[in-house]
Amino acid sequence: MVLKEAAREIGVEEERLRGWVEMFEWLSDEMDEKQVEIARRIKELEDRGFTLAGMRRRLFEEFGPPMPRRFLRALRRKLEDILTLLGEDDKIV
Repeated sequence: MVLKEAAREIGVEEERLRGWVEMFEWLSDEMDEKQVEIARRIKELEDRGFTLAGMRRRLFEEFGPPMPRRFLRALRRKLEDILTLLGEDDKIV
């Protein structure tokens, strides 16, 4: 889901969500449902007056450590390579 759609679903301005993507490693430009859930939680914590450190602590407690984006990008490329390989070989059982 692109940021514009996610922002509308969460009920925040796209610029605000883009700022969260920069501040919180749990989020990325292409958001899945889990990231939308995390962004909703960030909005709730921010609206309740939590500091950035407090929000990070809560996110870590509730969602675990964030995955490094570099690792996820590399994993995605490898999975795409595997899918391409599987698509090229009709004889794979």
